[in-house]
Amino acid sequence: MRSRAKPFRILLIVENVPLARDHRLQKQVGSLLAHGYRVSVICRRDPDNGAFPGIDLLEYDLPGDAQSKAGFIREYGISWTSAARLALKSFVSEPFDAIQISGTPDIYFAIAAPFRLLGRPLILDQRDLSPELYEARYGKRDRIYRTLLRCERASYRAADHIITVNETLRTTIARRGGVPLEKITVVGNGPRLAHCEPRPPLPELKHGKRFLACWVGMMNPQDSVDVALQAVAHLVHTHNRTDCHFAFIGEGDTRASCQELARELGIDQYVSFPGWLPEKQVFRYLATADVGLEPNLEEIVSPVKGMEYMAFALPFVAFNLPETRQLAGEAAAYAPRGDVDAFADLLDDLLNDGELRAQMGQAGRRRVEETIAWENQEGPYLTIYRRLLGTPDAPRQSVGVAARVAATAPAPVRDTLSHTRARARLRVRTRLAESPRLYLPFARRKYPGPSPQVVGADTELLIEAYTRCATTFAVYALQLAQERPVRLAHHLHAPAQVIEAVRRGVPALVLIREPRATILSQLVREPNVVMADALYAYARFYESLLPYAEGFVVGEFAEVTNDFAAVVRRVNQRFGTDFVPFVATEENLRECFALIESRGALSPVQLGFESGLVSREEVRAELERLRHRRATLDTKEAWMPSEQRQAAKEALAERWQQPQLASARERARRIYTIFVQLSARSDGDRAQWSARSDGDRTQGSSGQP
Repeated sequence: MRSRAKPFRILLIVENVPLARDHRLQKQVGSLLAHGYRVSVICRRDPDNGAFPGIDLLEYDLPGDAQSKAGFIREYGISWTSAARLALKSFVSEPFDAIQISGTPDIYFAIAAPFRLLGRPLILDQRDLSPELYEARYGKRDRIYRTLLRCERASYRAADHIITVNETLRTTIARRGGVPLEKITVVGNGPRLAHCEPRPPLPELKHGKRFLACWVGMMNPQDSVDVALQAVAHLVHTHNRTDCHFAFIGEGDTRASCQELARELGIDQYVSFPGWLPEKQVFRYLATADVGLEPNLEEIVSPVKGMEYMAFALPFVAFNLPETRQLAGEAAAYAPRGDVDAFADLLDDLLNDGELRAQMGQAGRRRVEETIAWENQEGPYLTIYRRLLGTPDAPRQSVGVAARVAATAPAPVRDTLSHTRARARLRVRTRLAESPRLYLPFARRKYPGPSPQVVGADTELLIEAYTRCATTFAVYALQLAQERPVRLAHHLHAPAQVIEAVRRGVPALVLIREPRATILSQLVREPNVVMADALYAYARFYESLLPYAEGFVVGEFAEVTNDFAAVVRRVNQRFGTDFVPFVATEENLRECFALIESRGALSPVQLGFESGLVSREEVRAELERLRHRRATLDTKEAWMPSEQRQAAKEALAERWQQPQLASARERARRIYTIFVQLSARSDGDRAQWSARSDGDRTQGSSGQP
């Protein structure tokens, strides 16, 4: 183990912009410094780079951004050579402990190679995809494009950990690089709340107009500023809208051509190009503006400008792209992708409706405060360094030293190590449970029946879900409604079970509950489970099922517990079955809940009824017998709502809001949203069940398990 007299030192390398213009890098630097790390930065030279005290700054000169293919190669060559030289100089001066490469190009992994051999981990901050950026600039998929794909794959495999900005990029990295998802962490690029406090508007920025609309960012070919200008022209010339000024704030390759386009479109008197501005001045514009513009057309992009708009409660117009909609929700108005006229129409509507602008603005501000802000993203980012290096004042040890420490540690330390092993087992189980070939043979030996029941040749229907999602209710409701027992596979809580059913052509019903209610309910019942691990397992469970979505029906918790008959009818319609729908009369519900309450007796007759091995008449007789054995019930197995359980959930609510869980919460929420859309029978039903799910979330979800 290396002795440490100083905190860990991190080397950050960025190619595409100087530190002064890279707001994401600035936030990363600030977080590392605030948490005890020392930071060195290698970047392009800029007069404003010196505005960031406390870092070791190493700069290099570079010509302007490339316009031709030869210039593209030359830019990469100069930047790579300069960064490699400065990295070696920095290491010789004082060895750093880890190296982070931010942005493109993907040839930078080679700079880190010799330092990795010396035990310095490489963290790759992948914000964009180099091949796609090259194609956007030059419109070709030639030899350079294919070379960039190979370099990209090599970069992913060389990294010890990869950071990216959204789930779409995370999935793309995993697919194109063959990288396990757990090696990739989503760290959003939201603004710091402390920098986005309300400030008085500056009326002069409106250039004498009633309204101000803003666009903010780098002006490069992929940024679609020309599309926004065309929308402005439509607004001015078709809608005769002359009471709004449009400020396009930023620099880049296309700024000059965009200014020329504004003149050609006859809108130059309504448009200004202030150039690159410091953050404080940009935020003055946003505090003054009435609406924002986001003409991005790339599906993989989570627009930073959209986050900044929302931080200032500024509604904006965008194209209907998955990551944009996932980011903004109700804070934006969405035009069909590439439809300039529709974009202009929505902009006109927003300018005409001050109340709607206020509602959308407040919705955006809430999203920033609750999820998007850097304060919510900082935790996952720092966790990566803690995992690779240890805390700044508690460095990592070699495996041999760690083992010797564990062997001689006092009881509290040994308990911690035991807890760590338990967490590791849960993670391993989560991954293994996704493979039918690996998990189901083990499950058949561990669970020979009657409950849980593994899918087999005689299975007529599968009902599965992550734990605490109304599986027990659905199983009993289904069986009670039938004239004869149905052979069910159920309660394994493993994706492998669903995947195998789909492959066999067995009708399958997958249940889901919104993540907050699910996880809090799980932790009440399983207090030794760590919330972060539960969120990970929840997301993995449903993500692994998405490729098989055509082979199952989805039932959302609120619908299952309120109108299970509708779910059964969807199963019948989808698979051509004739299961009798459960009628939710008071008598039927009472009988269903009585079975749930008595489940803790672990009666073989009752468990056999779940799997279709016992008739209704037999289980009713057994239920009557069990009424006299209430004292023997295992209360942990009596999965019914109670005041105690609700109080326990409320006690866990504060842990749910921990900033370091923001990325995991968002990941779980996204997969839940996808499954809710899969479950919707029609637009009307979707709204109905979304509203009920929102109520479930608000009330702490004390409904049926």
